[in-house]
Amino acid sequence: MNVSYLLSRIETTQPSVSQHLNTLYRAGVLGKGRDGAQIHYRLIDERVVAICRSVCTRMAIQHDIKPPGRAYAGYTAGMPE
Repeated sequence: MNVSYLLSRIETTQPSVSQHLNTLYRAGVLGKGRDGAQIHYRLIDERVVAICRSVCTRMAIQHDIKPPGRAYAGYTAGMPE
């Protein structure tokens, strides 16, 4: 995914997203590649998805809310790389 795609999905600023992505890249969680002027980020380790899913599921249970379906069904099809 690139920063533009992420900004279309969440409410935040471009500098904030870029800073967080850079932090995750430096920590070895994300990889990145350039396509012209665009930088695309990808998860290096799929275990990160499992960790995020577990944390979000636990939070949903604690707060008695229904988690979004695709985030918990292992949905990755159609997601940009």
